[in-house]
Amino acid sequence: MIRRVVIHSLVAVMLLQSAPVYAQKKAPAGPARSGKTVRDELPESAIRDWDSAKLLFGAGDWQGAVAEFRRAYELSKNPRVLMNVAICEKNLRRYSRAVAVLKQEISEGTGRVPNEELEQAREYIATMEPLTSTVSIKTTEIGATLFIDNVESGTTPFASPVAIDVGTHTLR
Repeated sequence: MIRRVVIHSLVAVMLLQSAPVYAQKKAPAGPARSGKTVRDELPESAIRDWDSAKLLFGAGDWQGAVAEFRRAYELSKNPRVLMNVAICEKNLRRYSRAVAVLKQEISEGTGRVPNEELEQAREYIATMEPLTSTVSIKTTEIGATLFIDNVESGTTPFASPVAIDVGTHTLR
């Protein structure tokens, strides 16, 4: 069992050791696309954050890059930005967050994001899901805030189990 997890981990690391996939390359043609890059699709208000995120990513500052990519997404609501958010989360070894962001991209991007990008998101999810798990939270306190490893993770009651990365965690 441990050997299998190690093998899955190594495969995941090898498959996901890439730069932001669509940050520098032209996107494949798809729905309402003519080879535009993600940056080409962003409003002026989000371009500065996008450019900062790419610089931080290039310097290996995943935490800074994820914050800037998230801000670019919030300003643009362009689901193509989410692939870059997910890659940063993966580089920070926060696989459950990366999977959630990729699922969000698929949900928001269907019909708006080229099929090739959506397929790549599905492949990344399949690679990272073995590195995640869930925990069921049951409580009688409504509106209690759950912290996992000192990061706010929602409030009770939870409609479904909470996604977490495999390993030891502190829930409060």
